[in-house]
Amino acid sequence: PPQSLALLQQQTEQNQAAKKKIVGYVYKKAPGAPKRWKSSYIHFFTNFIDRRKRLLNMVAKDGVNETSKDNKINMTEVSKEASKAWKEIPANERQYWESVSKKDREEYERKLGEFEGPLEVRTDKVKKKDLSAPKRSPPAFFLFVKVKGPQLKELNPKTPHGQIVKECGKFWRNMSDSEKAPYREEEQNLRAQYHVDVEKWKEAKKKEEKEAQEKLEEERRKLIPLLESDEPESAEVIAAAAAIAARPRENL
Repeated sequence: PPQSLALLQQQTEQNQAAKKKIVGYVYKKAPGAPKRWKSSYIHFFTNFIDRRKRLLNMVAKDGVNETSKDNKINMTEVSKEASKAWKEIPANERQYWESVSKKDREEYERKLGEFEGPLEVRTDKVKKKDLSAPKRSPPAFFLFVKVKGPQLKELNPKTPHGQIVKECGKFWRNMSDSEKAPYREEEQNLRAQYHVDVEKWKEAKKKEEKEAQEKLEEERRKLIPLLESDEPESAEVIAAAAAIAARPRENL
């Protein structure tokens, strides 16, 4: 019977780890590759956090213990506050952060078009990802490459993909804001939909995990009478526990 309990505990831990699947290796930004631009909200959020930290430091200097829990940022609460503040932000202030993001994006796109070589390099770390998670939305330049790339490839079938992207970068740099507008609009729409999909996915995963855990606990409770019995039923108990342990998480 102790073996059965250990087996159940092992399966519980495996279920927790089963949320993510190995999908390859972790890639990091290649040395010298341009850093991805930040959205207007991310710039606003970073500034929001910095102002909150400065406020806490000012309070600490006035006599509050810097190591106290009251002097630490609760990122969950601050994120909610920042989200609420962003929704209520005046139009002129929102326009300011959008202009900051626009300059950041234009600089990123300029560097991206000029950069030669891979944007990412592989590390030795194994990448784990939940395969059911929504796919991240692409930037405007990648949407342009998706349209222009096949056209260039058709004219030059033997040209490597990296060179095709580089040529797309040259076209992109010479395009006017009005020519780039459709791609940027599509980018914003896809990004907004991505955030909606992520929130829905998170809620669905929470519900799924809760139901799976409740099912596992129910199976565990069914085994308790057998585990506490002095009768020679250990083989039956172990077999039952093994059956539970063998079930995939998604079938619980």
